[in-house]
Amino acid sequence: MKNNKLVILALIALGGLVAFAPITRAQDAPPANPAPGEAKPGGPGGRPGMGDPMQMMKEQLNLTDDQTEKLKPIMQERRDKMQALRKDTALTQEDKMAKRKEIMDDSNAKIKPILTAEQQDKFTQMQEKMMQNRRQHPPQAPAPQQ
Repeated sequence: MKNNKLVILALIALGGLVAFAPITRAQDAPPANPAPGEAKPGGPGGRPGMGDPMQMMKEQLNLTDDQTEKLKPIMQERRDKMQALRKDTALTQEDKMAKRKEIMDDSNAKIKPILTAEQQDKFTQMQEKMMQNRRQHPPQAPAPQQ
């Protein structure tokens, strides 16, 4: 009799674990697609490993609100051009690299006059560090489609 009660109790406990395990796992899962306006992995561009460049600049360069507002359209234009470049399948990898450099140089030329001399120096250092990291860890090409 006592053995039967233990078996029944064990089955109830096991059943509870089986019933509630999917619920606890569901709460741990990140949302499949962020809602509009929510941050994507890697910032607004959605590239993993990359933070929001505007936020990073604001923090590292100690930008004023006025500077931030002036830089937003420049950074948005850069982001749009880079996204279009990534989607362009007609260009070779070498052409894409040249176009990327052109986009970066163009936007940097627009950014620097907005910054103070001290911020310009720090911005240049940030760019050099980013290029150094890029050389050490180049982005991998996507797998060929069959």
